Amino acid sequence: MNNSKMTRSDSGVAIFYILLAVALFAALGFAFSNGMQDGAQNMTDEEGKVFAQDLISYASRLDRGVQRVLARGSCSENDLSFYLSTNTALAAYQHTPEVADACKVFHSDGGSITWLAPVTDVNDGTDWVFTGANRIAEVENDTAGAGNDLVAFLPNIDRAVCIKVNELLDIPNTGNRPPIENDDVLYTVFTGSFPSATYLQTASGELDGKLTGCFEANKIDGAGASSTYHFFHVLIAR
Repeated sequence: MNNSKMTRSDSGVAIFYILLAVALFAALGFAFSNGMQDGAQNMTDEEGKVFAQDLISYASRLDRGVQRVLARGSCSENDLSFYLSTNTALAAYQHTPEVADACKVFHSDGGSITWLAPVTDVNDGTDWVFTGANRIAEVENDTAGAGNDLVAFLPNIDRAVCIKVNELLDIPNTGNRPPIENDDVLYTVFTGSFPSATYLQTASGELDGKLTGCFEANKIDGAGASSTYHFFHVLIAR
C-alpha cells in the first residue's frame, strides 16, 4: 500500500513538473516571438528611413538633370524630354516630333542623369512617372493649366517608406498615417504639354507649398486608389 501511494504521489509530482515545464516553454516562446517582432519592426523602420533617403536623393538628381538641360538655353520647359531610345521604360515619353538629344534628361548630351528603376522593397515595381498634368497646392501659380507643375512621381510605394519620407521633410503623418490626397492625381506622361487638370491637395493642407513629399491616394487617373502611397517631387514649379 505504501509503495502504491508513493507511486501515485510521484506520478502527481511528475505531471505537475511536466505542466510547469510546458507553461514555462510557452512563456519563453511568447517572449522570444515578441522580441523577434520588435527586432523586425526596428529593422523595417531603419530600412524605411534608408529607402526614403534614397528616394529624396534620386529626386534631387532628377531635378539637377532638368536644370542642366534648361541651363543650356536651347530647350524650353515644353522641350524637356524623359525619352531615351535605349530604355523601354521611357518609351512613352517621346515627343512628336522628337526633340534634340540636348533636351533629354536621361541622355548623355542632355541632363546626363542615369535612369534607376525602383528598388524592389520600395514599391511594387511601377516605374517613375513624369507628368505635367497636376498642380501642387500653393506652389507658384495655382491657376489650372498655367499653374501645372512638372512633377516626378513614384507610385505605390511601401507605407513605411512613405511615412519616413514625410518625417525627413517635416510633413505631418497624422495618426502615423500619410496625408490623404483630396481628389484625383493624373499620371499622364509628359510629352511637352501641361494640360489643365488636377489639384494635389490634402484636407488639412499638409502638402501645401511642398516640393517633395508623400501621400495616400484617393484616386489615380480617375480610379479609386485608397491605401496606396505615392512619392512626388516637383521638377519645375510653375
